[in-house]
Amino acid sequence: MRGRMLLAVFVVLAALISVESAKCGSRDYNPRFYTCCNGSLTFGSEQSCCGTRVYINRVYTCCAGKLIVGSGQSCCGTRVYNKGFYTCCAGQLIVGSGQSCCGTRVYNQRFYTCCAGKPTFGSGQSCCGTKAYNHSFYTCCADKLTFGSGQSCCGTRAYNRRFSSCCRGVLRFGKCY
Repeated sequence: MRGRMLLAVFVVLAALISVESAKCGSRDYNPRFYTCCNGSLTFGSEQSCCGTRVYINRVYTCCAGKLIVGSGQSCCGTRVYNKGFYTCCAGQLIVGSGQSCCGTRVYNQRFYTCCAGKPTFGSGQSCCGTKAYNHSFYTCCADKLTFGSGQSCCGTRAYNRRFSSCCRGVLRFGKCY
């Protein structure tokens, strides 16, 4: 019985003493006891990194290398915020949740379409350059809108393939020869 007890103690000690090795910069360390953050070694395992600092993510949030008290929050640049009340666009906090970003502005996708960083009234539209349009009524060719849907493009000009052809970039009535 005493022999089994000694064997069990030996196995536990051997497991504790066994060295797992990893590198932190040029230094060797045991990840069971230390955390390496961008070349900086800190006592304590299974912590998170914020730049070269370690932290416990149940207590802090890391935003752009800055530690802020409070866990599980969202970041907007170096600031934390609650997604239930704000939207972050291009590093700016804007009051209102569940919105989308269009350039540096927020917009509601149910009512607007974002084209080239500019929200335009009307949801579910297509973009033609900076303009929003309904593809059921228009065709966009090289950022130029033409009335009529389902047309083909020849440069900036829209055409109906049943009657015309685009021959090496030139629009012709009929077929190409």
